[in-house]
Amino acid sequence: MPLPHRLRSTLVALIGSTLITVLAVACSSTPTAGPGAGAAEDGFPVRLSHAFGTITVEQRPQRIVTLGEDLDTLAALGITPVAYAPTAPGYSDDVPYLKDRIDLSGATVLDGAETGEFKIEQIAAAAPDLILASNFYGMPELYDELSKIAPTLAYATGWGETSWQELSATIGRAAGEEDRARAAVAETEQYLADLRADLPALEGKTVAGAYYHSSGTFAANPRSASMQKYTALGLRVNPPLLEALPEGASDNSVSRETMDVLDADLLILSYGSDALRSELEADPIFRRLKAVRSGTIYVNDPTDRLPTFAGNNPTLLNIVWLLEQQRETLAKVR
Repeated sequence: MPLPHRLRSTLVALIGSTLITVLAVACSSTPTAGPGAGAAEDGFPVRLSHAFGTITVEQRPQRIVTLGEDLDTLAALGITPVAYAPTAPGYSDDVPYLKDRIDLSGATVLDGAETGEFKIEQIAAAAPDLILASNFYGMPELYDELSKIAPTLAYATGWGETSWQELSATIGRAAGEEDRARAAVAETEQYLADLRADLPALEGKTVAGAYYHSSGTFAANPRSASMQKYTALGLRVNPPLLEALPEGASDNSVSRETMDVLDADLLILSYGSDALRSELEADPIFRRLKAVRSGTIYVNDPTDRLPTFAGNNPTLLNIVWLLEQQRETLAKVR
């Protein structure tokens, strides 16, 4: 049975590592070919390239719709969308790291965020002049329809592959707030640098992560951008996990029998349900994992989806929030 879009996204990108280097575009003030190239003196029009083509933002947008975690970057820039998709199931205007940044009480909450099956007519009714969906996985199915409503910014290459720095910089250019985006990115990078200095024992240690979504089966993607926050702290993805899931592999599954590829110094784990958590915690193979024995395993609560989705989709705001939740576990790694 095909999995729902939102669940499929969790299977594909929950807890991985990134080999993406912090891109110079996130800190550059001189646009090159691609996003931002050819901008006029006042910053507009702006041409932005993405996986489905090129869009032109003719003037500073006034009515922005967000379909993914681009909402976080807008909030960091002090911009309120006219309509948005909730960051995670169960959350609308109460996401803790958006508090006191923007007021979402007057914005339209889009239906269908959990499955990715948005109502096109609801988006059109918001009369957007820009749709931000650079971190929305469902673009292959929706891009054509969305682009008929307004210029629509999708991901640069593939979903979950672009660094949060590049996403933030591109959104800043699209919104006419490139300088503010650059400053916001620098602030988060400074947080990561400070945390790395505070936790020197992390340097060179290994990290693995997975989603236990059904009995006996994990999903992992060690090469997605979702774990950039951990590699930025000096950790490296567990080599056996990289070997088990080679680049380009069509299957990102880890079975109970091959669970040892998750035997890293730090393990980030999510569960599909409380029942699955109980099942795995009783498994003797799981209990022998280094992180389980040493207490360096961080478990996302199955009943609260925000940490899971924040982990999947790193942004300049949720990175800080999530790592603060995990600081106690990070400090145990030796």
